[in-house]
Amino acid sequence: MQVTDQNGCTALLDTVIVRQANAPIQLQESVIRSLTCFGTNDGSIRVQLQGGIPPYVLLWQSTDIGNNYINGDTLFIDQLRSGNYQLLVTDSVACRQTFNFNVTSPDALELTGNATPSPKEQALGTAQVVVKGGTAPYRYLWSIGNSPNTPRLNNLPIGVYTVTVTDVRGCTTSISIEVKEDTGTATRNMDTSLAFTLQPNQRMSWYIWYCPQIFRWRKFIYTPM
Repeated sequence: MQVTDQNGCTALLDTVIVRQANAPIQLQESVIRSLTCFGTNDGSIRVQLQGGIPPYVLLWQSTDIGNNYINGDTLFIDQLRSGNYQLLVTDSVACRQTFNFNVTSPDALELTGNATPSPKEQALGTAQVVVKGGTAPYRYLWSIGNSPNTPRLNNLPIGVYTVTVTDVRGCTTSISIEVKEDTGTATRNMDTSLAFTLQPNQRMSWYIWYCPQIFRWRKFIYTPM
């Protein structure tokens, strides 16, 4: 290229290269793996970058990022807990872009146990577990022989029964449920009568019942002799 100024002086310049404006830094692909179970740290983020002018300088706005692997324009981090993660990318000409990611977690696997009692030396009790959280469907393993895959057991004698619940992701937790002795009051209908001898001229009398069980009488009939 030849350049001439207002005085007629000329100069020959080297070739000038005009570059097109750089494409902005973008995510070509991002894969986020959520936690397997509540409270674990097996989440991960994999991103592939495009645009800008490599190489890139990457800065995570978090101190809990586990292992950090970079291969060209691809970044992978693992051993992550649930939460928000922010990535600041700077290319070779100081252009910057920020990206946000969220690693999620399933709800905690929570168990609640219920039981009905059984009379002593009989097998009339029940034990049931109610599951909340985790990821359905669930599998049930009871501490009895030939354990059925069910949240409820029937016809149980007095005792303590442990059930381990596993969700579809492999998360497990256990609870012990006690079937207690049934000490409830039995009700028996009795169609019987009992005779009393009252003293003459006695207008009021008190009668005290002595009995190991609680009972009620239906009516009291006084018949003069």
